[in-house]
Amino acid sequence: MDKFRVAVPVMLMGLAWGGWARAQQACVDVMKLPEGPEVAAFVAQQDLCKGFKRKLKVAGIKINIAMDRTADVRLEALRICLGQSVQTLTATIELTCSSSEGSDLQGNLTETFDITAAVQASTCTIEELQVNPRGDLGKFIGKMVDLSDRLRPKLQEPVTKYCRK
Repeated sequence: MDKFRVAVPVMLMGLAWGGWARAQQACVDVMKLPEGPEVAAFVAQQDLCKGFKRKLKVAGIKINIAMDRTADVRLEALRICLGQSVQTLTATIELTCSSSEGSDLQGNLTETFDITAAVQASTCTIEELQVNPRGDLGKFIGKMVDLSDRLRPKLQEPVTKYCRK
C-alpha cells in the first residue's frame, strides 16, 4: 500500500485535481509520465485473482475450479480524462491467474481487461465502474465473480483520499 500512496497522489493530485481539473476535456496518458513505471509497479503487486473459486457441476460431475493465485498483473495502459464535473479513468490490465492445489484444473490462465471508471469531481466518488474482459476466459471469470464490485473498493479508497487535496 505504501507504493500506492506514493504513486497515486502524484497521479491524481497533480493531474486530475490540480490545474488540469479546470479544463473542459484534457486527457493524460499516465504511462508516459515519469510516475508511470511506479504506478505500473503498484498494479503488478495486486492480488487480483484472489477469490476466483467455484464448484461446478458438468454432466453430473462436480468440478472444483480454483484459479485464485495471481501469477502476473501488467498495466498496459492508464489514461485520465478530465471534465468539469466527471473525471474518467480508463485502463487496460493483463491478468494471469494460476490454479491452487486442490483445483481440478491446473495451470495458468491469462486475460486482458478494459476498465473504465467515472469519478464525480464534487464528491470524489466512483459513479460508474465497468470491467470488460476481451476474451472468453474473462467472461467466464466475470460470471464467477462480479469484477466491478471487486475492483470498486480498491479504487475508491485512493480516489477519496487524494482527489480533494
